Amino acid sequence: MSAALRKARPHTRQSLEKYIGHFLGVSVPNRAACEGHDAPLDYLEHVLLDGGGNTLVWACRGGSKTMLAAMLTVLESIFQPGLETRILGGSLAQSSYMYEYVRRFLRSEPLGTVVGRMTGTSACLQNGSRIEILPQSDRAIRGVHVPRLRLDEVEEFRADIFEGALFLPQSVGTTAARIEMLSTLHRPYGIMSELVDGAEDKGLRVFKWCLWEIIERCRDRSCSRCELDADCRAKAKRANGYYSIDDAIAKKKLVSEEAWQSEMLCLRPSREGLFYRQYDEDVHVPNGPIPHDPSMELYRSFDWGVNGPTACLWVQVDGDGRVYVIDELLQSGIAVSDMARAVRRYEEMRGYRNVIRSYCDPTGLSYILEFQKEGIACQGRREDGGRSNVRFEGFETVRRYLKADENGRPRMLVSPRCVNTRREFRTYHYPQTRFGANPVEEPSKVDDHAMDALRYFFASRFPQVDWRFV
Repeated sequence: MSAALRKARPHTRQSLEKYIGHFLGVSVPNRAACEGHDAPLDYLEHVLLDGGGNTLVWACRGGSKTMLAAMLTVLESIFQPGLETRILGGSLAQSSYMYEYVRRFLRSEPLGTVVGRMTGTSACLQNGSRIEILPQSDRAIRGVHVPRLRLDEVEEFRADIFEGALFLPQSVGTTAARIEMLSTLHRPYGIMSELVDGAEDKGLRVFKWCLWEIIERCRDRSCSRCELDADCRAKAKRANGYYSIDDAIAKKKLVSEEAWQSEMLCLRPSREGLFYRQYDEDVHVPNGPIPHDPSMELYRSFDWGVNGPTACLWVQVDGDGRVYVIDELLQSGIAVSDMARAVRRYEEMRGYRNVIRSYCDPTGLSYILEFQKEGIACQGRREDGGRSNVRFEGFETVRRYLKADENGRPRMLVSPRCVNTRREFRTYHYPQTRFGANPVEEPSKVDDHAMDALRYFFASRFPQVDWRFV
C-alpha cells in the first residue's frame, strides 16, 4: 500500500470506515440502537470529517472510549502534519492505557512507516506531529499549550487538575484548539455529572452510547429465554458491535440492577454514595412552581455563608404537617446587612408577609444581630460540632420527610424554582474513603448551603425532643 494512501484523509463516512478497517484492523459499530444515543462511528466522523468542536463522550463500561480516542489521536496526527496532542487520564495508568493503544496502532505494519521515534511517554511522526501523555500534576498541566487535549475518564480526575487542564488547548496557526473528554457516568455528583448537565452552556457536543450500540449481533437466541430481554427488546438482533452477549449476561447476573443501568445502559448514575438517596425529582418536584399559600405556616431558614453563599429557604407547612420548600435565595460576596435587606426586598416582591419564624445556626451571632436590625429574628438549636445528636436528628428528620406517607404521597415537595436546593439534593454525598477504611458518617462539606438551611428548619420545627431545654 502506497505511503500516499496511508496519509490520504477520508472525506466520507464510508471511506473513513474502510480506512479504519484496512489500516487499523478495527470494525467500529456504526448504528445507534437507542433513542437519543449515537454510534461510536458518529464520534469519529464528527471529529475527523466535520472538524467538530469541544466534545464529551459518555459511554458504557467496555464501550471502547479509550481505544477510539487513541485511534482519533493517531489519525489526526497522520492527516495533520505538525499537530501536537496531549493525553491526560484520570490516573497515570489511565493515560498510559490510551497511549498503549496509540503505540499499538502506530506499530502496525500498514502504518509503521509514519513513525519517527517512540518512547514510553511520547511518539513523534515523520510529518512532525507529536503525541505525549501527561501525569496528573500541577506542573504537567501548566506546561506548553497545544491544539489537542484528550482527557480520559474525567469522572476520576481531581477537580483542581481538571480545571487546570482546561487551559492547555490553544490554537496554533490555522489549527483550532479542541478538547475531548471521555468517561462513564456512575456518580450523580462530580465532574462528569456537571459536564453532562451543563453541556449546552459549555458548548460541548455530547456523544452517548450504551451496551446496545456495541453489542454483537444476536443470531440464534430466543428472546423470551434470554436474561437480557427486558432491556434489549430485540435491539441486539440489529446490532453490529463486538461486545459478547455471553459477557453481558454474566455481568448482569453479578451486579446490582442499579449498577447495571448506570454502568452498562447509561440510563442514570447510581445513587450509591448519595446522602439523601430517597430524593427523587420525579416524586418530590412537581411540574409547576408551588404557590405561596397565605393560609399555611411560613418559615425562613438560613445557612450563614463565610466563604460560600448565605442561603435562605422559604418553607411552608400545611395542616397535615406536609412540608413545601417554595423558594430560595442564595447570595455570595455581599455584606451581612445587604443580605438581610435583600431578603426583605425579595419577600416584598413575592408577597411573603406572614413569616412565623426564622431558623438558623445559632452560633452565627454576628449574622443574627445584623438580621435582627432588619426585623428578622433568628433562632435555632445548637449542634456543637460534628457528630452532635441535634445534627444527626436533623439529617434523619429530612430523610423521614422524603419518604411517602401511608397514602403514598410525599411528605415534602420542592418547588422547581429552587434550582440550588434541587441540585444539592442530587449531589449531596458521603466522602469517598480508602479501601478498607471505615466509612464516614458525615456528608462532604461541599455545595451544601441549602442542605444545611433545610436541616436547621427540620431540626427546629420538628424536634424529636423539646429543644428549649437542650
